[in-house]
Amino acid sequence: MFIDTHCHLDHSQFDPDLTSVIEKARQEGISRIILIATGIDSIEKCLKIKRSFPNFVYLCAGFDPFSVSHFQPSHLLVLEKLIQEIQIQAIGEIGLDYHYEKHTKDLQRGIFRQQLLLAKQYNLPVVIHNRDAHQDIIQILNEIKVSHVILHCFSGNLAFAQEMMGLGYYLSFAGNVTFKNSPLSALLPQISLDRLLIETDSPFLAPVPERGKRNEPAFLKFTAEFIAQRLNLSIPEFSKILWGNTKQAFQLKDL
Repeated sequence: MFIDTHCHLDHSQFDPDLTSVIEKARQEGISRIILIATGIDSIEKCLKIKRSFPNFVYLCAGFDPFSVSHFQPSHLLVLEKLIQEIQIQAIGEIGLDYHYEKHTKDLQRGIFRQQLLLAKQYNLPVVIHNRDAHQDIIQILNEIKVSHVILHCFSGNLAFAQEMMGLGYYLSFAGNVTFKNSPLSALLPQISLDRLLIETDSPFLAPVPERGKRNEPAFLKFTAEFIAQRLNLSIPEFSKILWGNTKQAFQLKDL
């Protein structure tokens, strides 16, 4: 049994067949999914999904780099209310994107810091989006230390991975690790097993052999099989490791 630690089932691509997508995931051995809300509209839609599948869906919420241009101070109050009502497991995804959103760097950093302070106040894990912003991510996380950090869709090099693991952070790998000639594949044996997570990032980054299709939680098995093979682990062994890591990373007391 696996847990998809990062997916966006609120995406419009899932509007026509969400129930069947979740049923297919269950049939393929996915026992839970962690739904990630990335903005004010996304939060509202994800809450509805969580309520529709209460024993299958965990929820994380935050304001990612792509939502900062629409961010309002009142949005933090929405996030804090969700925390107080115990509606979310972590704050995220949050972080910095200097590849697509370089024009909002200052705004991104400010909103990132505000959300980290909220996570620290309530002792919540954070799910980090990082693209071409390694140094600023490290600097800000060193300024505002939070209890648990998950680097979603990890894409850094070995030096960055070692630095993050040295700080006790978790590295989550998505379907792009299966892509031909991906440098991430060679990186896998260097990742501490107790720092490793996997995700789909649905509907993005479908793994081989489904590459190019809409990604969905059921496809997590291909990423799991690929990584387990690279690490010379059986699927039951790998599943047990990931289950424990996910429980610790997201502080899931009911697993």
